[in-house]
Amino acid sequence: PNNYLQNNSQDTFTYNTKNIMFNYSTLILEIQDIVQSLASTDNAVSMAWNKLKLHIDTILQDNGKDFLSQNIEDKITFENIITKYIPSILNNYLSIPEHLRSKDSSPFIGMTLTQFENIEKELEKIELAIMEEDIKKMKVFGKFLDHRLGNNTPNLIKLN
Repeated sequence: PNNYLQNNSQDTFTYNTKNIMFNYSTLILEIQDIVQSLASTDNAVSMAWNKLKLHIDTILQDNGKDFLSQNIEDKITFENIITKYIPSILNNYLSIPEHLRSKDSSPFIGMTLTQFENIEKELEKIELAIMEEDIKKMKVFGKFLDHRLGNNTPNLIKLN
């Protein structure tokens, strides 16, 4: 099939966060196009990708970009998920003849979905770390407001 993803190496990866996100966006659009072409025959794979895409989009928000720029381990994990793992999974899946992939009891669909689920768990860990960082920032800002405005403001956020 001609829907294989091109080899996405780190050669084009730069450590400028804004460029990283732009490069990811291009690759994500390419993956999206391939998955949409699969949607009519491989609905389960398409739905699994849509779940991953939701997590990816959440991480690529501004607070996620800031988090990734400061947390190298999560940044490398996210980079590998986008540039290596997802393309490899899709390439492996697409290398299987369609008549073997499309059977209801196809082990290829099950293996692909399991691999996507593992990636989803990793993306959820990154999202959780981003949310924890956001909560810390909110608490610090809340303390600042309490100090700046006095303790007359309602205590909507419990500060520890």
